[in-house]
Amino acid sequence: MPVTVEFWGPMRRPCAERRMRVVLGDGVTVAALLTHLGYDDREQRSLSILVNGDKVELARTLTAGDTVALLLLVGGG
Repeated sequence: MPVTVEFWGPMRRPCAERRMRVVLGDGVTVAALLTHLGYDDREQRSLSILVNGDKVELARTLTAGDTVALLLLVGGG
């Protein structure tokens, strides 16, 4: 099952590109994708995740053709 992953902002990426295609098994969650990409639990909690433009939780199940955008959460004031 292919999905596209986009990386936004100053974050650690598993590749030099800001966009990559990943082939996964059926029924994979966002959390499993992030683990596959090398992000540990702490890093996963510091990301904002969009799937096809909608903000989602780590438990969201991915489907073929999804686009997953990963954004580093930042704070300030």
